[in-house]
Amino acid sequence: SSQLYLHFLKNNNSQKDPYLWQEVLEKLDYLIRMGIEESRFILSELAGKPISALRLKNDLEGIISTFSFPGLSIHREITINVRSVSFRIFRVITSIVREALSNVAKHSEAQNVWVSLRDDEQFFYLSVKDDGKGFAEDASLRREEAGHFGIYSMRSRVKLVRGRIRLSSSPGKGVTIEARIPVR
Repeated sequence: SSQLYLHFLKNNNSQKDPYLWQEVLEKLDYLIRMGIEESRFILSELAGKPISALRLKNDLEGIISTFSFPGLSIHREITINVRSVSFRIFRVITSIVREALSNVAKHSEAQNVWVSLRDDEQFFYLSVKDDGKGFAEDASLRREEAGHFGIYSMRSRVKLVRGRIRLSSSPGKGVTIEARIPVR
């Protein structure tokens, strides 16, 4: 994400819109701080420390704000009842949301995205749905073969923690990603 924003700044020679430049700089600042926090989380994982539910919610809000741009409304419903989350589960959830929103920004031409995360005592239920152009589901296999690994990566991460993930799409109907991820 940082590289995309830096690329924009490098290629946008017009400084006529200082508000836009300020917004891009604020997002870059956020992304750099997020990178530092991720480094701290990796150290937390090595030490075996769980991540607080509040931290998970705040990071999801940060990811969502990173992908918010004019013309795209991101609706969210995040309800987390557990007190803490293992680093591995935290990483799976945040990675799926980041990858799904990145795909929306790059490919979907959506106007709305709905992000939902809730849990019960056994599972997190994560959903990311958009109203974009969608695609034929077999197209995701062709994209993986062509070196686009976003969907494959999401599936692999969920499989590693013994969860389940389902992607559904069709041309003109948007994309829905639903995952069930064990709490423990």
